[in-house]
Amino acid sequence: MRRELPRTRQRGSKPQNVFRGFSYFLWRPLLRDPNDDMVAEVAVAAGAQAIVTHNRRDFLGVEKFGLKIWSPRQLLERMRK
Repeated sequence: MRRELPRTRQRGSKPQNVFRGFSYFLWRPLLRDPNDDMVAEVAVAAGAQAIVTHNRRDFLGVEKFGLKIWSPRQLLERMRK
């Protein structure tokens, strides 16, 4: 399921940079490690289901955007099904 990208300004209206109830430019800081914010943003923009990482603690918070956090093992298990 792909998520819709933020809409840009339309004639005679206010800017509509809203994505699933969040302001597109106010996401940061989202995660405890600011270097991981761009990974979360790319995952949301790409319509990903999950972020695959060994570093699960630093990605707590992506659930707000409908993303799951999977370990590499969980990904492999899902691919085998």
